[in-house]
Amino acid sequence: MTRCLRCETETPTNLILERVRAGDLDPRCDEHVGSAICGGILKTIVVSFGQPLPRLEFARAEYLAKTCELLICVGSTLMVRPVSDLVPKSLSRGARLLIINAEATPFDDDADVVMRGDIPKVLGAVLGTPVTN
Repeated sequence: MTRCLRCETETPTNLILERVRAGDLDPRCDEHVGSAICGGILKTIVVSFGQPLPRLEFARAEYLAKTCELLICVGSTLMVRPVSDLVPKSLSRGARLLIINAEATPFDDDADVVMRGDIPKVLGAVLGTPVTN
């Protein structure tokens, strides 16, 4: 999904990408706000470094981490809070830990399994769906 930074309207990202493919190199929000078109900047709904995590979504992630039997961490250094705090919360309640990452993390010694390598290739092998270029 893509969200307008001005009016917060959400649009499927594929629709915005279609506009780019059609020649709109800097698509703006085309939502009607009152009698005008918003024109705000569009951004995919991902949290960039330094942005706060959505409160409700993080609360749900925290609950799930505290109640899971297996925590799978993929492609993270596990050094940035508050997400890195989820690992000890899971481990303290007896969850098992699987880490798939290209580099070492502070929780490697606590993990039941650590898999190193190119993330798509490792996941492809684990899931039985090899990555094709």
